[in-house]
This record gives sequence, C-alpha cells and structure tokens, in this order.
Amino acid sequence: MILARLLVLLLLVGFSGSALAQIAPHRAVYSLTLDSISGSNTVSGASGRMVLDWTDVCDGWATELDLRVRLFDPEGEELRFGTALSTWEAKDGRVLRFRVKDRSTYFPSTDFVGRAVLDKTGAGEAHYSEPREMTVTLPQGTLFPTAHSLAVLKAAEAGERVMIAPLFDGSEDGQEALMEASAAMLGPFDDKDTRISALAAIPYYTVNLAFYRAVNGGALPEHEATLRLYTNGVVDRQLFDYGDFVLAADIVELTFYPDADC
Repeated sequence: MILARLLVLLLLVGFSGSALAQIAPHRAVYSLTLDSISGSNTVSGASGRMVLDWTDVCDGWATELDLRVRLFDPEGEELRFGTALSTWEAKDGRVLRFRVKDRSTYFPSTDFVGRAVLDKTGAGEAHYSEPREMTVTLPQGTLFPTAHSLAVLKAAEAGERVMIAPLFDGSEDGQEALMEASAAMLGPFDDKDTRISALAAIPYYTVNLAFYRAVNGGALPEHEATLRLYTNGVVDRQLFDYGDFVLAADIVELTFYPDADC
C-alpha cells in the first residue's frame, strides 16, 4: 500500500549532528491521527500507532518498525492495515538487507525480502527473493534510507536548501521501490516547548520531502510529507499529505539506548 510505504520510508530517516555522523540509537513510539481533510475524500477518521527501534550493531544500523493504522470512510467503514519491517544497512551505505510484511483487510498480504548492493558510484542492483525472484537495476547515485538521511543533514548543515537523489528502500515490488527523492530543508530551529523533555535542548530541521517515481514517473510527486527532524536522529512530528487528507504522526514515547560496545 502507498500509505504504508510512505510511513515506513519516512520513519527510516536518521540524522546526526556530530562530525562523525553518528545516530543516537533509540526507540520511538508515535500516535497516528487525522490532521485535516479537504475537498472530496473517502477518509473521515484515522487512528494508529507506530513503534520504531533503531540500533547500532557495530557494522551497520538495524531497524525494526511496527505500524498499525485504521482508516474510516464517511459511512464508518473501516480499513485496517499494518506493516512490519526489518532492515540492516551498512555504515558505508553500500549494502541494504530488507524484509517487509504488509497486511491489510482489503488488499492481499505481501512480503518483500531481498538484498541490495551499491558500488563506489552508487550504482548497483537489488535482488529480491520474495514475493518472487527478481533483480532491480539501481542507477548511479542511489542512496539507501540512512545514507540518504545523513546526506540531507550534511547538506542542511552546509547551508544548502535542496537535495535531490535516487532512493531505494525495498518496501515495494521491484522498480516501485526506487524513487527520486527531493528534500527541501529549513533550520536549524530550537523548540523549548517540545513534549519530549530530552529534545528540548537539541536543534531540529524542518524537511519537506517529495517522492517521484524514478521509472515512468510523472511531473507531480507520488507522495509528499513534512518532517521535524532533530540532529540526534529523532523524528518527533510528521505530516503525510495525500491530497484529500493529511495524516499526522506525533511522538509519545522516546527511549535512548546505550552506545554499542564495538
């Protein structure tokens, strides 16, 4: 599902404020709500929960994400869907292992399992073992989720305001998982009134993301979102714009893990 894919992709961003580009390992819990609706639409309500575990495993970053969402139409009919995702990404940004399970009350269940490898130019291939054996060619300059996030932060810290790059995350079938990602960055800002006290002294960037199909895509983005991304790797608020409605994800719990003993 497009909605589940976007939520998963945007929760995989990770940022660092240090010169060593380190991400603070953490567990974040988010509450999902309907932020707004506009025009003709088929969604009148939404609720859900996401849990993200991001850990340093010395040779890479391991991510576990559990997403559960309920959408309601104006007649009160309910759509439930969930995504369970596990990834490992090498710290040099050149290898990604992924396993994604999509479940829904109205769509067939789907598993995406595979491994992607890039060379020094960022070109490479992704090999899927599920839902079927297939190989996807990745163009030069391709970034995996964590590498993309660190590149966005580096650009923002350097005063750049826009970054565009191919992005592969493995959360869809074949070429559908390859997007052209455009990021517009503003900041850094300070927020002393955040609901999470551990974030009160940490600056953040506001990042507007637009995702375009890398293969046979049009001039308009497939998805758009606005994120508030702290320089220690935490995302505390996200807005996902689907045109007729906007879904919000707000952090309600945050736990930092000890640094890895490598």
